[in-house]
Amino acid sequence: MLKKVNNWAKYNKMNFGINKCATMVIRPDSPLFKYKKDSTFYLAGQPIPISDCYTYLGIPFDKTLFLLPVIKLLNNKVMKALFSVGNFLRNSRIPLPFKKLVLNAFVISKVSYFAPLLGSNKNKSKGAQKFVNMGLYWAAGVHNAKSFVSLYCISKDFNIPPLSAKCALIQTRCFNKWKSSNCIISYLVNNIPKTRKHTWTKESKILNDKLVSKGDTNAIKDFYWIRDVKRNSIKAEFYDNNKFYETNNYLDLCYDYPELSLGFQWLMKARYGYKFDASVAKIAKLGYCKIVLIFCPCYFFFWKTKYY
Repeated sequence: MLKKVNNWAKYNKMNFGINKCATMVIRPDSPLFKYKKDSTFYLAGQPIPISDCYTYLGIPFDKTLFLLPVIKLLNNKVMKALFSVGNFLRNSRIPLPFKKLVLNAFVISKVSYFAPLLGSNKNKSKGAQKFVNMGLYWAAGVHNAKSFVSLYCISKDFNIPPLSAKCALIQTRCFNKWKSSNCIISYLVNNIPKTRKHTWTKESKILNDKLVSKGDTNAIKDFYWIRDVKRNSIKAEFYDNNKFYETNNYLDLCYDYPELSLGFQWLMKARYGYKFDASVAKIAKLGYCKIVLIFCPCYFFFWKTKYY
């Protein structure tokens, strides 16, 4: 093949930039191939450099085609994006809906590009999920791990499902879209190999069948909320039993009353079972708890917010 390419280049009086080319031998991560030297390929009589990793459209692939380099890159991107907007999310004077928009646009959007490769396996996205959870805590005004808050309640109020749900929906969307494409991947999607134990197309078909049985998008999100976030949390059960998720549109009031952002933050804390720590209890004993009432929207606007 390389000889034909070289002859074509000579015929058209063209030269190859060998330094811009590279070869990578794909092989399994097995002791049988651990000490085996990669073959050297030549083009126009010059050796082509050998590479251990190839980056295509921003996604790195190593010689084993494992997802570990992709997951590491994703975690770094999400971490950098989160800490770049950390001060914004921790500011209690900023309305909660604005924090949600920034968290979605700058942090969670980084996962969407890699979502078709990650799928619904929560172990693949748990590193990025850890930083997303940190952003949710910051946006809700929780900076102390001893507050014993429920992450399920916070994500429900913000309507931000776990990354496993987002990746599962995007993967199945790509799987169905590529069925009718003109690329070679359409053949792989429509003719799933049965001999191999694990392939992306086989996993996507199984996932697609599961999600179809769940019904609409909201049912799918609820399934992953319960599987990955809720677990056996008592506060999550309290949140669902009181149907707080039906009134999470109280955040729309933040647009009308941005000066009461701190009050809405305390209202959210009350909904997901925020527990006062020692510093808050000390302030309450000193008589400064009235400050909380001043910024509470239900204190002055109860006649406007009876539904909430």
